[in-house]
Amino acid sequence: MGQHLLAAQYGDENSPPYFAFLSWKNIWHAWGNMQAYALLYTGRIIQYAQFIDAGLNEVKHFYPFCIEQDFLTEFSLVKDNDSLIIHDLNQFPQISYGIRPMVFASLEAFQITGDETYAILTGKLIMWYFGNNPAKQVMYDRLTGRAFDGINSATKTNFNSGAESTIEALLSIQAMESNATAKQIVMEHF
Repeated sequence: MGQHLLAAQYGDENSPPYFAFLSWKNIWHAWGNMQAYALLYTGRIIQYAQFIDAGLNEVKHFYPFCIEQDFLTEFSLVKDNDSLIIHDLNQFPQISYGIRPMVFASLEAFQITGDETYAILTGKLIMWYFGNNPAKQVMYDRLTGRAFDGINSATKTNFNSGAESTIEALLSIQAMESNATAKQIVMEHF
């Protein structure tokens, strides 16, 4: 299975989609995109460098691209001669189920390498819940422990609060609590 995941990774540090693992055919989507985490975790357990390297590449190169784009939901790749071009880039809707996989992978990258860059990245990703998102909306209510369902545009937030959104937010925040650097980044904003 891991070899199939490796085959779905495209681009490099300078070329789109920057080591992202595609989700299906020529499409990447954020929702439940756990390939990097799965490879990092498995690579650490079985001590398999190829899995670790592939996971680290996505975290190191693709996640910062997502943050620079103010987070993404989906895109497709189109081949143009010998290059891949990101096509049909969609930013919305954004939901917690797209953020948590990146948080888990970033923390696993830190656990494997000890490189603070990954802990800092985790903090930046977690900030999506606290207003660093296109809508500038706090998505997690610290007083009640609930999370909103998503961001539909830069001006529209889905204020429903379903179980999935709340669980994904709580899993992300709980994971972040285990890392002092990531936690400090979040706490600096309160």
